Parts: sequence; structure tokens; C-alpha cells
Amino acid sequence: MLNEGFVPERREEHSVSPRKLNGDKSEESGVVELQLDNVNNRLKQNESVYEEDDGLTYRSENIFATGLEAFWNNFHACVSKHRRRLKRLAATIGVVLLLVYGGAVIWQFQLRENPNIDWCHGYGLSFIIFSLLAWAVVYYNIFKPYLFPWITKNCQSKIWANVWRKSRVPTACGVVILLAAFLIWDTASNRRRLISIGGLIVFIAFGFLFSKHPTRVKWRTVFVGLLIQFIIGILAIRWQVGRQIFRCAGNLAEKFLEYAYVGASLVYGDRIVRQDAVFAFQALSAIFYVSMIVQVLFYLGWMQVICLKLGWLIQATMGTTVMESVNAVSSVFLGMSEAPLMYKPYIKDLTKSELHAVMAGGFSTIAGTVFAAYASLGVDPTHIITASIMTAPAALCYAKLVYPENTHSKTDSKNIQIYKSEDKGILDAAIQGATLGMSMVLAIIATVIACVSIVAFFNDLLAWLGMLVNIQDFTLETICSYLFFPIVWLMGVEPSECLIVARLIGIKVTVNEFVAYIELGELKKTIGFSPRTEAIATYALCSFANPGSIGVLISTLTTLCPEQRFNIIEVSFRAFLSAVVISFLTACIAGALMPEEGFID
Repeated sequence: MLNEGFVPERREEHSVSPRKLNGDKSEESGVVELQLDNVNNRLKQNESVYEEDDGLTYRSENIFATGLEAFWNNFHACVSKHRRRLKRLAATIGVVLLLVYGGAVIWQFQLRENPNIDWCHGYGLSFIIFSLLAWAVVYYNIFKPYLFPWITKNCQSKIWANVWRKSRVPTACGVVILLAAFLIWDTASNRRRLISIGGLIVFIAFGFLFSKHPTRVKWRTVFVGLLIQFIIGILAIRWQVGRQIFRCAGNLAEKFLEYAYVGASLVYGDRIVRQDAVFAFQALSAIFYVSMIVQVLFYLGWMQVICLKLGWLIQATMGTTVMESVNAVSSVFLGMSEAPLMYKPYIKDLTKSELHAVMAGGFSTIAGTVFAAYASLGVDPTHIITASIMTAPAALCYAKLVYPENTHSKTDSKNIQIYKSEDKGILDAAIQGATLGMSMVLAIIATVIACVSIVAFFNDLLAWLGMLVNIQDFTLETICSYLFFPIVWLMGVEPSECLIVARLIGIKVTVNEFVAYIELGELKKTIGFSPRTEAIATYALCSFANPGSIGVLISTLTTLCPEQRFNIIEVSFRAFLSAVVISFLTACIAGALMPEEGFID
């Protein structure tokens, strides 16, 4: 029999709701609530537990799943604890596999009927790569951690530093005397070649006269850069083996960049990429490819090592900073748009002088991607490769002559900051690199269209003004051809051919080098040149110093580092003029070293 006023408690299907008690029964209410909570917990013991913590997560009570989760948690903890040992184990396994593979390659090489080695391809190239890898293993595991610290600790480095400080000037004088003696002996049959040396001196004096900070010029950088350029010229022009080495390096760089055309052909079609070679779809496609690879290398930390080692080597010889040194070398093979990707995080730290050196180096060289394109126009590819490599040290020395450093650099090898990638993984780095390449390509396309259009407008305007006073062919190219006439003579060109070569340089400076090389190829077929004049003209035209390139490089650098925009624009025109003269320096050295009959094989 139910008591009066009793109300049955309603219970949910899988839960018990506590009853609210009023009045002075608070203590009894607490006991009842505790009991009801216990009932709820027992009802849920055999069910899956759902928790809401920024989302719905599920935890299974399955024994196998619980054990598997515990295994992987312990595995990751063990890997984190023994990470250093595991890296050493992986490195050891990699070295063993490399030795086994190297042994197999040598074994297969010995089985060949033809024992000749092609050092640029196949077995010869593999032997070079194996040697470099072996040196890297020995260097990082023996020399760097043990031998070098011992030498620094036990050898009196200050004494050797004093010896070098006192002997470097006599050494430099001795090298200059040897070069002068060589040139006097080598030009005995044709003293006109010495005019090129006079032109070299005039161009150096011109750079000093218009230097931004004449009192800050480091003449060591200038003289060492010219000396290195002379040595490269002797190796490439007067020595067949050296010329083959440089040609091989250029071919390998070209082959590496051509892989970008595979992806571009898939997206755009083979016709506009490979057959028609449309600039926006062929040449600029390499930016996506290189940007992705460089971003991944930065994530792995390898690009930082490459920059530091390469920059330290050039800084030790020429006294330039790390990033401008890296740019000078990488521009030869990658080009002015791709080279800045190698040091992208450091662009914000560059001074105006370093930005000027970076831009002058980009303008004064050509990319490995266009070696084959220029060769297809009838230009000697050996001249192109040699000129581009010779220009690298000249670009550094002349850029630091025209715009010397007047502030403390943040990219010196002694105080450079090592940047770490903010990417979350290799895949993230690859995607970020490709996305960055898209921004660069769009900016380059826009500025090239604008700059070339402006030049075309001024050409037509000048032609119209000339027509009004009965002057035919009054264009920027014609004006420049007369302005460059004495400059071409200083390079060592025969007087009868000076006006023709000067016109080619005018086309290159006002339009681009591609059109100038087309004209050079046509002139070779019609009127012909002497081998030496052809070489000087090829070297003088071998650079990206044209109005369109100004827009390309400004767009590239400002996209990579918007906060440096005003500094980049400020030094751009000075860098452009410096690059034009840098090509003349290279042509002068080629004119001094090149015999009248051309290359000596």
C-alpha cells in the first residue's frame, strides 16, 4: 500500500537522475545523490565511454586495441630517449649500404670491355660522387670533431696568422708579376691583345670614380676577384681539360633544371613548353621546381650547411660576406630568379651593399636553363659557359667597388644566425616551396610585360621624333651602338668590327641578350667575324643586364622579403649599370687571353 503523497521516481533508460530535496533534508539529499552517481557509473561500466573535449573521442576497452596503443606509446618514448644512438645506427647502416653499392659499381666497371671513363656521366660521375660522400663522412666524423680542435689547441695559430699577414702582399705581387710576364710572352705575336688590359684598367677606374663610398673600398676584394677571374680564364680558354670541366658542370646544371619541364609539359602541354618554349610556361616553370627542393633542403638543414661552407670559402679568399658569395656562385647555374631561394630567410638581414652585390651578381650572369637555348642560336656553348663562370668573381669584386660596405653585416661567417625551418615536415616544406614559387612567377610575368612594353614605347617615340627631322632608325639600340663604340674598342675588338659589336651590345642592354644573340648568329652567317671578335662579343653579351631583368629581380626579391622593398628598388639601377660593366670586364679578360684563331685545343 502506497503512502499518501508518494510520487514514483522517473528513470531514464541508461541513467538515474538525482531527486531534488528541499527543506532541512540536505544531508539526506547528499547521501541519495552519491548513491545515484554510483548506480550511474555501474550502468556505464560495460558500455563505450564518450567524452566531449573540443570534439567527440572514442576509447575502446578492447584488450588488443589497448595493448597496441600502449606498444606504440612506449615505442615513441624509446625512440625519443635513444634518438642520438638511433641516428648513429642509421648513419652506420647507410655507410655500409653505400660501400656495398660502391663495390658493386666498381665490380661492374671492371667487367666492361671498354675501360675508358666518362667523368661527366655514368661511372666517372659516380666515382666523383662516391669520393665526395666519403670525404664528407671522414670530415664530419674524424677531422671536424677530433683533428681540427687538436690542431687549434696545439698549433700556434697566432704565429701562422702573423706569417700570412706579412706574406700575403708579397705573394699577391708575385702572382701579378707572373701574370704580367705570361701576358707579355703570350701576346708577342699580337700586341693588340694588350688593349684589353688597358680597357680593364679603365673600367676599374670608372667604378671607383662613381663608387658610393670611395673611402670604404676594400682593394683586396677587387684584386683577388680579378685574379680569380684571370685564373678561371686561363683554365677555360687556354686549357682544354679545364674547358671540359666547366662544360660538364654547365651540362649537369642544365640537366637538373630540365626535370621541371616534365611537370610543366604534363600541365601545360608539350608544345608550348618544349617546342614553342614560351617563356612563362618553360623558363619560369623551373622556379616551382627549385623552390620546392630548396625549401625541403632548408627543412632538413642541408641548405644552411651549403651556404655556410661555400660562403666561408669565398669569404676567406675575397673578404665578402656569406650570402653575397653564395649568390655569386649559385646564379651561374640556377639563375637570378632561383638563386635567392637558397638564402631566402637571410634576405631580411642583408645590408644595402649586400643587396647591391646580390642584384649585380644576378644581372651579370646567365642561368644554366638557357645554355642550350643560346647554343641553338649558333653561339658557341663553350664561350657561354666559360663567360658565365668567369663572371662570378668579377661580379663580387666590381659590386663591392661600386657600392662598398659601410655598416656591420649580419651575414658574416663569424656572426651569421642559423635559421631553422618553421615547416612541420617534409611534405609541408615541399608545399610551402611550391606555393612561394607561384607568387614569384606571377610577379615576374607582370613586371616583364610592363618593362618590355615601356621600352617598346620609347623606341617608337624616338623613331617618330627622328622621322620628323629625317633621321632614319633613330632608336635606343642605335643610340647605344654609338655610345658603346669606344668601349668595344677598349675590349680589344678590331676597329672595323667595333660598330657592329657595339650595336649588338645596344640591343642587349635595351631589349635583351636573346635578341642580341639571334642577331649575332645571323651576322656570323652573313658577314662573319674573326674568332677572337666573336669570342669578345659573346662574352660581352653574356648577362641578364636588360630592362626586363630589372623587373624580374625586383619582383623576386620583394616577394621573398617585402620589408626590404625600398632598399631593393634603391640599389637596383646602380646594380644594373654595374652588371653591364661587369660583362665588359669579362670580355676584356677574354680578349687578353684569346688568340686570334680562337680556342687552343
